[in-house]
Amino acid sequence: MQHRKYTGIEIANILQAKLVSPNPEDIQVFDILIDSRRLIAPEGAIFFALQSKRNDGHLYIGSLYKKGVRNFVVS
Repeated sequence: MQHRKYTGIEIANILQAKLVSPNPEDIQVFDILIDSRRLIAPEGAIFFALQSKRNDGHLYIGSLYKKGVRNFVVS
């Protein structure tokens, strides 16, 4: 199965979000993460830093960045 790739601009439009990037046209995403332990391909991943009663995804951004993830959705 081939997964669809999204650009940073497409994701920002879908989410109606502000995109902060010096080169948004270069962002290619094909792996969506909500659990930092499930990282497979950091170069194509986007991490959604979700907050819940039990956890806060924002706490994992630093470690994911060190592992190569460069795309994050934060609140």
